[in-house]
Amino acid sequence: NFPGHFLLRAPLATPTRLADDILIVDPFHKGAFLSEIDCRELLRQHVGDAAAFDRSLLEPATRHQIVVRMLVNLKRLYVRMRSFPQARFISDLLLTVDPSAIVELRDRGLLAYHLQDFAGALRDLEAYLRLLPKRIVGDDESDQTPSDGEEAPAEAESEHQQIWEHVKTLRKRVAGFN
Repeated sequence: NFPGHFLLRAPLATPTRLADDILIVDPFHKGAFLSEIDCRELLRQHVGDAAAFDRSLLEPATRHQIVVRMLVNLKRLYVRMRSFPQARFISDLLLTVDPSAIVELRDRGLLAYHLQDFAGALRDLEAYLRLLPKRIVGDDESDQTPSDGEEAPAEAESEHQQIWEHVKTLRKRVAGFN
């Protein structure tokens, strides 16, 4: 379950094999064998220079992780194709498989917005904002502050503000329908 890229892991077939001896294969690059250095470089390419390599990244994926990853990849494909009904359906599946995936609430809400299901969008985006970690600050409804004295990352704050603006707009639209 390597970040950004599925890899295959197999035990090395040697008579004196140690428990840590594994073979890593990249199925997307003609079955190339990867060393730990290759894996570190692959991680850097997919996650960035600040990525910290840990051998736990080479642990086998569970069935649940595989299903979630395949669904996320499928949702991204549908979004790129601007096939929003299918992407929303995949978000529904992801929330069924993992109800704690609050980012899927956000995505499903934004997809509902694209599909002009304003009540559905409002429901999901409000739930998303309610479930966000309390360290996100700056919404107009509450006086949330960082719990440990740290500031929230600017990117998270910006996203929170964008979603909050969507919620305010959606509230007006939905109220106008009543």
